[in-house]
Amino acid sequence: MAWQFIRRVSGRGNTARVEPLIVNGTEMNTDRREADAFNKHLSKVNTVPRDPIADPRMRRLRKALERRPTASNCTFETEFTVTELDIALRKGKPGKAPGLDGVTQEMIFQLSPKAKSVLLNLFNLTWKSGELPRAWRTAVLVPILKKGKCATAAGSYRPISLTSVISKTMERMVNARLYHYLEQRACLDESQSGFRRHRTTVDQLVRFTQSVINAWQSKSHTVAVFVDLEKAYDRVWRTGLEVRLQEHGITGRMYRWLKAFLTERFIRTRIKGTLSRTRPLADGLPQGSALSCTLFLIFMNKIGNAVHTPNRLSYADDLVLWQKDTDIDKATEAINRDLASLKCFCERWKMRINTGKTAFTIFSLSNPVLKSVLDIRIGSDSLQRDNLPSTRNHREFRKAVRNSIYGRLLNPGNGGYGIYFLWPDGSTTQKCGPLGERTCSYECELTAVTECLKVVIEKQQQAAALPGVVILTDCRALVQALGGSRSENVREAVLLADHLLKTEGVQTTVQWIPSHIGILGNEIADRLANEGRKMPQPQKPVTRSVLQHGTAKLWSAAQLTDDERIPRFYEACKARDLLQNLPRSDAVQIFRARAKHTLLMADGARHGWSLTTACRLCEEQEETIAHVLSECREMADVRPGGWPTVSVNEILWYGNRVAMSTAAKIMRKFLQRAMR
Repeated sequence: MAWQFIRRVSGRGNTARVEPLIVNGTEMNTDRREADAFNKHLSKVNTVPRDPIADPRMRRLRKALERRPTASNCTFETEFTVTELDIALRKGKPGKAPGLDGVTQEMIFQLSPKAKSVLLNLFNLTWKSGELPRAWRTAVLVPILKKGKCATAAGSYRPISLTSVISKTMERMVNARLYHYLEQRACLDESQSGFRRHRTTVDQLVRFTQSVINAWQSKSHTVAVFVDLEKAYDRVWRTGLEVRLQEHGITGRMYRWLKAFLTERFIRTRIKGTLSRTRPLADGLPQGSALSCTLFLIFMNKIGNAVHTPNRLSYADDLVLWQKDTDIDKATEAINRDLASLKCFCERWKMRINTGKTAFTIFSLSNPVLKSVLDIRIGSDSLQRDNLPSTRNHREFRKAVRNSIYGRLLNPGNGGYGIYFLWPDGSTTQKCGPLGERTCSYECELTAVTECLKVVIEKQQQAAALPGVVILTDCRALVQALGGSRSENVREAVLLADHLLKTEGVQTTVQWIPSHIGILGNEIADRLANEGRKMPQPQKPVTRSVLQHGTAKLWSAAQLTDDERIPRFYEACKARDLLQNLPRSDAVQIFRARAKHTLLMADGARHGWSLTTACRLCEEQEETIAHVLSECREMADVRPGGWPTVSVNEILWYGNRVAMSTAAKIMRKFLQRAMR
């Protein structure tokens, strides 16, 4: 809502389309004609081509699978419970537009227990009968113009689908069971990470990157193809999807409900409040449905049976294939075979590869290979190459970003607050003041709110009879902190507002507003705050938040080696941990000692594998790292004379190479003697 407000006040709000839609050279001069034209165009998008041979064969296969005997599965048969309904309701998002039935999410949230019981009975009735109301299967589409596209062409618009909120609740309940079944039975392809819990694009990126790095280490080259499927969700073949459901063992009530959910779906397009005529959607998945993502995963799940390479990763409809070899020509031949298999799979299941957006890339450490011209194609279409950016451009970009960051590595500076009061009688007052050095903007805004409440309390005590207080601030973090009332630094402001309410009966409202958009009161308050910063600054203790903020910035600055403004911090942080200069065996001993994960009895007792902590050699004290390195009399012949001269922790963390190596030698010798 705030961004909508900003766009309105800045004159950049969504304006009504002035140019009429043009279809086949004819202007659609009424809202109804435009709505019908959009509806006709969108219904064609969700239609896959008919095949007189494949379609009847797939329908026969579907019927054969439906008639086969199957074992009952309680996940697919049992009725839904109140708990499942409550979970589905909690996932609903308020503020969304309703579907054709006009029921909003807020209405569902306010249902009484008795009304929830009635709704649950309705859901279970559709579950048992396998029949859904037509309103649940009818979507209202609102076309939104794509950025930079021609407003007179129907293809320049992105449809936003509005479906029944009641249907969405039922879909979430069904989807929870369906997804649980798929994950529990390990039905989904391991190379697929889209719309799956605890899986993200980062997982796929790491796997792909590691494969490329492994190829580099084996002197191999990688050819990767990034595949784009054209209108993947809109072109899902529903008959094929129903066969897929049966092949995954989804039967009984679950299958019948999903089949009814996919059958006889309709759309209507809304233009300026005018609805078009109803048109059926023969194929595709419903936009915005909780089930659509899971159903798409099922539809694409058998791609591994067609493309046999293990070098394949997917995230929903985004797919990458790659091959690696020491010979770039052999890698090219292998990737072309994979693309041919993928093309056959897509043709069989009526998917379409967008060759214009599908591209390939070469990953290699060899400049001649990177400059080579490869013939990678899907059918008769050659794919374009997407070259990686040069290292020089990358360095220049990082330098520009770094310089931008350096410009912000400054002290918070002087602080000041400003308040502009507008009273009910139309009069105004102003107040400003300094806050001291090293004051952040959050603290300035908090002080302004606190001082404002103090002035209001004084005004109220003078029999001003204020009806209420509204404080407008452009600090969103402060508004959130006041609303949560968990931060200690806002306690005074919260107590003042509570005092106003309990003793004076005046309610306080704190509202966030955007800054620097021409709001008169906010501009005056900013000017007053600047005047406060110019005043003599009082001495003040450094707050914890300012100290943390400044320390974090100085530490970040210390890591940036080419900033001449902070050389002393760089020199302080330039020292490297000498652990990496030790031999491997010594480094392992020191690292384990630092982490307290050694084979000493004290560490063993802490981790649960030792019943005693006594030293195995002298049996006088606890067998700790400090005891072994400096106290155990049985190790006196191993320790150098006068060693150690500093504490054990200083040796382990800050010692020189000789001291660390000596400590590692003593640890190894002790363990050898203790384990005889």
